[in-house]
Amino acid sequence: MNIDNIMAILGGAGFTAIGASVLVKILVEKGIESAIKHNFDRHLETYKSELTREIERLKLSLKNSEVFFSRQFAALTELRKMSRSMLPRKRNPDMDFYEACWEVATEFSRHADSLDEFLYKYEPVLPTEILKQIESAAALANDGSFEFHLTDSNEPMVTDNGIKIAEQLYDLVRDASLELQKTVDSQVDGRK
Repeated sequence: MNIDNIMAILGGAGFTAIGASVLVKILVEKGIESAIKHNFDRHLETYKSELTREIERLKLSLKNSEVFFSRQFAALTELRKMSRSMLPRKRNPDMDFYEACWEVATEFSRHADSLDEFLYKYEPVLPTEILKQIESAAALANDGSFEFHLTDSNEPMVTDNGIKIAEQLYDLVRDASLELQKTVDSQVDGRK
């Protein structure tokens, strides 16, 4: 073999080796790109499905919050109405708080029924402290219904303890109403 043939063979082998290395390099790059793209696409799909689940969870949470707020708002409206209507209107210019409490005391059973009905409707949405206040008020109204004695003419007369219970009843319902108002306000932007 002569030197030209050897050089031709080595040149051909060199070009083949260079071509093979370029081909291997291209194949490796394409493989790496494909693997990266496949891995990226897989992670992207996983992330999209996680985001979709989170969005659905947040939508459900928002819907539940809207329903909860709506029920608390209805409870507030009813409790404020109850609080405001508990004290009677002045019947004369000299009517004082004692006389108003006397009238509250004469309606203990009606107040107990109203408070029990309120609890039946709204107990699940009431904050714990407000629920305790309303339950205490209902218990006072029930207990207060026994704070009477008969006069000589057989007419019922509210005892002094009945008047105190009526005042406590009114204070509890009013305070629960104010606390529930704060709870509702805290859920509305711009209200403090």
